[in-house]
Amino acid sequence: MQKEVTSHDQLFKDLLRGFFREFMELFFPDAAGRLDFSTVVFLDKEVFTDLPSGRQRTLDLVAQVQTYDGQRELVLIHVEVESQPKRRPFGRRMLNYYMMLSLRHQLPVFPVVVYLARGAGGLGTEIFEESLFGRRVLTFEYHRVGVADLPAEAYLSSRNPLAYGLAALMQPGRRRPAELKVSCLLGIARALVDEARKGLLVNCVETYLRLDESEQALYEQLVEQPEQKEVKEMLTVYEERGMQRGIAIGEQRGIALGTVRGKREATLRLLRGRFGKLPKAVEAQVKAMESEAELDALFDAALTAPSLEELGFKRQRKRRTSHG
Repeated sequence: MQKEVTSHDQLFKDLLRGFFREFMELFFPDAAGRLDFSTVVFLDKEVFTDLPSGRQRTLDLVAQVQTYDGQRELVLIHVEVESQPKRRPFGRRMLNYYMMLSLRHQLPVFPVVVYLARGAGGLGTEIFEESLFGRRVLTFEYHRVGVADLPAEAYLSSRNPLAYGLAALMQPGRRRPAELKVSCLLGIARALVDEARKGLLVNCVETYLRLDESEQALYEQLVEQPEQKEVKEMLTVYEERGMQRGIAIGEQRGIALGTVRGKREATLRLLRGRFGKLPKAVEAQVKAMESEAELDALFDAALTAPSLEELGFKRQRKRRTSHG
């Protein structure tokens, strides 16, 4: 489960990096209004050591951004895949993150936790309190975005492109899953963002809005309708690039079947679709993978990696031929 959570965390983290401004404007418009997004710097691998236990903690996403009044501040976004709203174990964790960032950078921190599972309660705030001898000695408040509890209908009418990707996780209302998926993809197709960022949104929809056999059949019928021409054209582009094809194969063969063999085949097809004929060493390395978690991580990374080298595969040197 931990490996699966980690891969989903990475997918969502990439999405928020690509749409940081849109995320803040969508859920925190008042805070977004005071931020100069042209100054955003992501603090990669913001690692802290938890001294009492000796463990290292890596924060999900930390952005440093200038405010229009000249002050700098940090925005901390923690992504929680498996939320458990009844016992909320995140208050102290968020407090620790807040304190470590504040001490290290000496800057104000805007803390946000994003829940991907249902039951978190939509938009709001959460409070962590600590008491001693019957008296409250500390109160810490942080922001909450419970994506899966929000109404998709309200966000599909937004002009914010991130809303079309996140709506795939939201409550569908009266829409059938296939109808929601088409609506999400149509919004993405019409969004005024570059192709790379559209790819992140499509990936989000394909990952989190999975269809059963009957809904998949309806979805295929809907996409063929003339009014969905933009969706079909967009998906064709991504299929040609190997992205959409790879995601679909991963869904049908790797995730749906839940087998190492299926995931291995899905990963190889995605790699071939994106990078062409694979070197024999790469084929052999992937075929030797026996861990579902390892294959999941490689599959997710291959969706956006610019080269095989970026995925950890070494470039093969051409053999020199001798003459004479």
